[in-house]
Amino acid sequence: MGESQERLVDRAIGLRLELIAELERPCDERSFEILYEDKPLADALVTATLLGAAANDLHARTDKHGRATFNLQAAGAWRIWLIGRL
Repeated sequence: MGESQERLVDRAIGLRLELIAELERPCDERSFEILYEDKPLADALVTATLLGAAANDLHARTDKHGRATFNLQAAGAWRIWLIGRL
């Protein structure tokens, strides 16, 4: 059978807008690469939300390489989303 969907978060799959998790980081620090039309998307606002928690969202802007990094210390499911001009 094919790869599980969980493994597809760490590579580009050819979509116009992609959010790619960099899984090699230390366990609490997570970086995400944002690509638009196969190029890094700089200065996009990326938000991390811990699902089911009343805690505040975490925010970061992508750098010139399209990367945003968060310190996700709480266990659980996180939603990562972005706002950017395309």
